[in-house]
Amino acid sequence: MPFLFALIATLNVNHTPHHWHMSCERWQKRSQEIMVDENLPYSERIKIVYYLRTKVKGDCPVLS
Repeated sequence: MPFLFALIATLNVNHTPHHWHMSCERWQKRSQEIMVDENLPYSERIKIVYYLRTKVKGDCPVLS
């Protein structure tokens, strides 16, 4: 849970939600890293991955 709070604090301090984006490749990599992080509850991992997906413009397939 501390990771989630740190992520939210960093996003709020350094970025406004409407002014930053990430590449599809970066999102895919981060999504995989987040989903295997056992320090976060599964439901929180899903929320973070979905939130970050909103920062990718255009099509971006989910890697399995």
